[in-house]
Order: sequence, then C-alpha cells, then structure tokens
Amino acid sequence: MSNRLIHEPSPYLRQHAHNPVDWYPWGDEARERAAAENKILIISIGYSSCHWCHVMERETFEDQDAAALMNESFISIKVDREERPDIDAHYMNALQLITGQGGWPLNIFALPDGRAFYGGTYFPRDRWISLLTALRDQHRTDPGRLVEYALRIAEGIGDFKKNLLEPSLNVLETRSLEKAVEEGRRLFDLKRGGAKGAPKFPMPVWLRFLMAWSRLKGDGEARDFVLLTLDRMAGGGIYDQLGGGFSRYSVDPDWKLPHFEKMLYDNAQLISLYADAWKWTGKRRYARIVEQSMAFVGEFMTSPEGFFYSALDADSEGEEGRYYLWREEELKQILKEDFDFAARQYCIGEEGLLEKGQNILLLPQAPSEGSQDERTLEKIRRLLKGHRSKRSTPGLDDKALISWNALMIKACADAYDALGRKEYLRAGRRAADLILRECRKDDGTLYHAWREGRPYIDGFFEDYAYMAGALISLFQSSGQTVYLEEAVKLTDKSIELFYDPDHSVFFQHLRRRRLSAEGSGAEGQRPSFTQRSGGSQSLPSLPSDGEEPLRRSG
Repeated sequence: MSNRLIHEPSPYLRQHAHNPVDWYPWGDEARERAAAENKILIISIGYSSCHWCHVMERETFEDQDAAALMNESFISIKVDREERPDIDAHYMNALQLITGQGGWPLNIFALPDGRAFYGGTYFPRDRWISLLTALRDQHRTDPGRLVEYALRIAEGIGDFKKNLLEPSLNVLETRSLEKAVEEGRRLFDLKRGGAKGAPKFPMPVWLRFLMAWSRLKGDGEARDFVLLTLDRMAGGGIYDQLGGGFSRYSVDPDWKLPHFEKMLYDNAQLISLYADAWKWTGKRRYARIVEQSMAFVGEFMTSPEGFFYSALDADSEGEEGRYYLWREEELKQILKEDFDFAARQYCIGEEGLLEKGQNILLLPQAPSEGSQDERTLEKIRRLLKGHRSKRSTPGLDDKALISWNALMIKACADAYDALGRKEYLRAGRRAADLILRECRKDDGTLYHAWREGRPYIDGFFEDYAYMAGALISLFQSSGQTVYLEEAVKLTDKSIELFYDPDHSVFFQHLRRRRLSAEGSGAEGQRPSFTQRSGGSQSLPSLPSDGEEPLRRSG
C-alpha cells in the first residue's frame, strides 16, 4: 500500500509513503479538496533524520485507527522542512505564537486556505486521537471559534513581520558589536562551554564571531570561553570519536549524549570553525577534528557526482544511536589487552556509561602529540571503526541542498587554507562546478535541491547568499577568477529576485511563493468554514514540551 508521497523526490516524504494516512504533498490539490469538503488541514512538517519524527510515525501515523480518523475528517499534508524552509518558517512562527516554543515534528491544524489555528510537536497515538476527535467535534459544532483562533494567529504573525521590517541601523558600529558580546556573555557556561543549560547546540556562527571579537579587541574572557567550548565539544559524545563529524546537539549540559543525527550544515560550519581555531592556536587537536570530519563527509555524505548529501539519521535498526554505542563486553572482546587503556581514554564504564549497559565514547583529554599513547589510541580508533563499519549504518538523506552544499564548499576551502591538503580544495571546486552546471537555469536562477539526477524547487535567498560566499572562498583559495565572476552574477540575481528596497531587506523567498506558503486569503479578509449552529467547546491543552529529550541515566 502506498499513498501520493511515493512519487515525491524527498526521502522524508517517501518515508511516509506507505503509511495508511492519505497524505498529500504541499500544493493546491490538498487545499482545494479541504475547501470543497469543508475539512481541517493537518500540516505535518519534519525531516528525514529527526528521531522524534520517526517515533511519531511508528506510534501514530502507522496506526490504523489514527489514520482512519485523519482520512475521514481531515486533509493531511506532509512537508519536508529542508525542501521548503519557507513553509517551515511560517508555521514555526505560528507554533511559537501558540505555545511559546517550537520543534519537530511540527504539526499544525489550519483552515482550508492554510491559516493556522492550533499546533504542537510530538504527539503519542492516544493523545493524537483525542486531539483530532476534539477538533473534529469543535469544527462540527462551532467552526467560528476555529476561525477566530486563525485570525488572531495571522494577526500575530503579521505584527511579527512588521517588527522585522522596522528601520534599523544602516551602519554596523563597534558599539553594536560590544552590546552583542555583553548580552551573549550572560549566557556563557564557563564550566562546560556553550550556552548555559540544556539542550546544548554548537552554534558555530556565534563562536566564530566571538573568536574574531577576541582577536580584534584582545578579549581574554571571550577567547577562553571559545577554546573551552571547542575542547568540550571535541571531547564529548556530540563528536564521533571514531569516525569524525558532529551530531546536531546534546540533550544534556555536558555535551555527552546527543540526538545522533548528523547534519551537513552543522558539520560544514564546524569544520570551518575548527580550521580557524587551528590557525589561531596551533593546537593539533583542532586540526585533527578538521581531518576526521572531512573524512567523515567524504565517506558518508558525498555523492559519486560530487554533491554533498544532507543528513545521516539518528536511528539504525529502529533504535536511536545504535550505530555509535558500545557494550563493555563487546569492547573487551575486540580490544583484548588494549581494553584497559581504551577504557581510561574513552571513559568506558564511567562517565560514558548510559542506561542498559551501553557506553558512548568520550575523550575529555587527547593524548600528547607524537606520544606512544597517541599512537596506541589511533590503533584502537581504527580497530573499533572497522568493527563498527560492519553494523547497519544509519539512514542517509541523499538529496543535495544548494545552500548546505555551499556551506560545505566553503568548509572545503577553509580546511584547505588551514591544512594545505589539495584534495579538500578539489572536493569544493568539484561541488561548485556541479552546482553551476547542473542546478542553474538558463536565466541564471538557482534551484534549491538535487536528487536522483535532477534539480528541483526554485532556489531561496539562502541558496544564492551561501553560494556567492562559497564562490568567493574558492576564489581566495584557488586564485581562479571565474569563481569571483560567478559570485558577482549570483549576487546581482539575488538583488533582482529577493531585495525589497522599500525596507532595505532581503526576503527568503520569492513574492509568489510567499503568498502560497502563508495562505491564500487576502490581508484582513475573514477566512471561514461553512458556519453551523451549536455550542462552544474548548480546545484541548497543548503539550508542555516541544521535542522531548531522551532520558538516559549514567
């Protein structure tokens, strides 16, 4: 059994192609049917490597009773947030107005014209069925109440956008940067690095800014904070100590336990960050992070043509993190006389111990460069990596996004500049040449995505901006002026397509796509369901949390 999603290029949508839910991809067909049949839209947004998206699919969207209720009383749409960042951003704004927080899976309930009136993130099966039943009954008895919710949320989104368009400083002044540093300093976790609390995200843009600031102003506290964060991330479970590459974030404050998905955009920016840190400090561990992470991208996230894939899943064989975790007895059998040394280095049975006897490998202190301990640990790393390669690998999202590829192209140039390895520059140039040849139309406009031998979806501003930046980096690294010339062309095209001179801002997407993403109702017009008489029923409460963290004990 399959639904309409079987024909979509997105790996995430195809993951749902065999659900009993009568899914539609985003488009006019679903909204027109909802209007014709007077039904609520369910707009469910996620991405292929999202752990809680998988959980909700298994628990809820594969359940026959939940699917029957969705099919009978609703029109259901699945959206890949990576393919359509415009749709995701719009409905994330709506969710944050409703709940004060966000996350994925992002599940929105909307009028047939797309205006949201209710939403949440992860719902277990029973709660989902209860919610759908309440909304169905509300729609039957008092649809005007849902319309009022939609109007209030649309008004809130409108106010948010107006605030964004308010005039701002035309010149970036030093005092503005000082204020940003002062405000950010309140968030410094001076014990563990990163921002205080949990979950912890790497936030490479913030760290690169602080790195530049500390060099510019001689700010010792900012320098110490950046280096602390780099060291703690490099030694934590968020970093794959065997194969290189970073997971998306850590659910705890110690960088220990990640959600195990690996995203191209994170790793690209972190490669650039650690390359800069190596040039800044000369600390060999940072160069090793760059080398191992570049090897990871080359092994797992590079297509035969030379594009860079989007993501590796958190799950394998139906379990999150299975590919990366180890039992102590397994390690003893593999390492034999080297086990005790590995246990000390990787904190096996100590800080690295999780629930059910599983260990995540940590490396809080790397051995000294050139030491016997370093050679022994490298032998152990290669041995364990070889054994791990026999496991079922996490699922791969093999679409190439132009914006994320551009970040990785820049990372290739940055890694080459730092370490001088020509294969890094070749990989970046190969990807850039492919994009300019295969993912650009005759009129100079870019596509957003590529998969299965063809480009698709018109490009967003991020595709143009990141690609222009990547081409400038390639020009600086290679000296080939053609890359600078192509960067100028893309910059000119982005100004033509996305710049709003009235407000001096660039929009993320084209005007025609803005309307389709935000609902077709005219501004100020009252959307409506067919009105029926009846009493009022309160909507059920939303979940108190967004994407729920895994709860493991050490």
